[in-house]
Amino acid sequence: MDQLFAAAYDYFSRDHLYGALGKFYEIVSALIDDYQQETRLGLSPNQQYVIDAVEILKSEYTDSTLRIDTVAERVKVERTYLYRIFMRYLGVSPKSYLIQLRINQAIELLRNTNDAIGDIAIKVGFSSYVQFAKAFQKARQMSPSAFRKAISNGELSPRKID
Repeated sequence: MDQLFAAAYDYFSRDHLYGALGKFYEIVSALIDDYQQETRLGLSPNQQYVIDAVEILKSEYTDSTLRIDTVAERVKVERTYLYRIFMRYLGVSPKSYLIQLRINQAIELLRNTNDAIGDIAIKVGFSSYVQFAKAFQKARQMSPSAFRKAISNGELSPRKID
């Protein structure tokens, strides 16, 4: 690339405008080739924003103070833009993704521990039992305690859970 720029400058400085223009077209062609190769092999910036945001959500979902606007700020995009690209690539909003992540972790704890449901709510990032119970009810159409009871009685198979 440096050689192309040097050659274009050389032609231009000697008033060979057509030679400079030819080198300019070579530069543009090289840039297009690089871009096409990068997009074939790599991720778009939007995909990388989603991946970065998902990594933050997965590593920090237990923090009840975690907010989507903070995640967007850390990824260096606006919250509304993060919402749009989440919807485009994942089909859910960042907030819904976070809630579902917390619910899925709560399900594992409900299945595999005898921890109190209020403790589980706090462990997975909900700020209160009430907030957790409402989100769980909306996601699974039953309360967390009814879910735990159904699991222990064998009324729900793992296939029906996820």
